[in-house]
Amino acid sequence: MKFTVEVNGREREVELAADGEGILARVEGREHRLELRPVDGLGQFAASVDGRTFALSVDGEGEGRLRIGLAGEGYAVSVKDERQRASRMADRGAQADGPRVVRGVIPGIVVALLAREGEEVEAGSPLLLLEAMKMQNEIPAPCGGRIERFHVRPGETVAAGVPLATLTPAKSGGVR
Repeated sequence: MKFTVEVNGREREVELAADGEGILARVEGREHRLELRPVDGLGQFAASVDGRTFALSVDGEGEGRLRIGLAGEGYAVSVKDERQRASRMADRGAQADGPRVVRGVIPGIVVALLAREGEEVEAGSPLLLLEAMKMQNEIPAPCGGRIERFHVRPGETVAAGVPLATLTPAKSGGVR
């Protein structure tokens, strides 16, 4: 899967693929083998990059923004998934007053539902957590509105493109 990653203002294209127990990352034409293991539930990780081990701290700041601590240095990181970006662009052109189906852009395992059926949500609000390649990804609401139905449950494995939830957009320009 391809991502655009910005680290302290410098943008790079990164391609990630599962590789046995780890991840194969291609950054600017160079391949790296990565392993990332959580140390605790507080954002501390043991990371291995091409056999070198590091301690990382990761704080999510929402909407693909992270704060990563490594060797006493802090890094502002922004991650944009190319498929999510394409999906959002397509959603902008969709009919705003009919039900909207939120589909998974990557295969994974549903970790948790972060909202309830019948709940009103704002555009960008997290709907559920999807784990893919040992990383948890928040799936956001593409528009403001009411959650009509979740089509998945925690623990369920889903393929890319399957319906995850259905929203009825808010009448006052809910699409962002």
